[in-house]
Amino acid sequence: MLVAEDININEAAFFGDIEELTSALENGQDPLELDDNGSNAVHKAAANGRIAVLEILLKDKSGINRADVTGCTAVHLAAKNGHLGNIIH
Repeated sequence: MLVAEDININEAAFFGDIEELTSALENGQDPLELDDNGSNAVHKAAANGRIAVLEILLKDKSGINRADVTGCTAVHLAAKNGHLGNIIH
């Protein structure tokens, strides 16, 4: 069993794990902070079509236009991976 400090917000977003994502947010992890690969939780959720995760992360719409190290935003990543229809709804 993971404790709150062990939960990685980027992994939770990637896998669509709402429970771990919520715990990570409650523990103060920043969903917009870039990881070692130059992407953040918003990018990972968008690239993998994790709509429920995006709804949580983008409640205030911040971060939707933040680019990763390659210049891609969450919308770019969603489109690139066939999830644009999901993210635009």
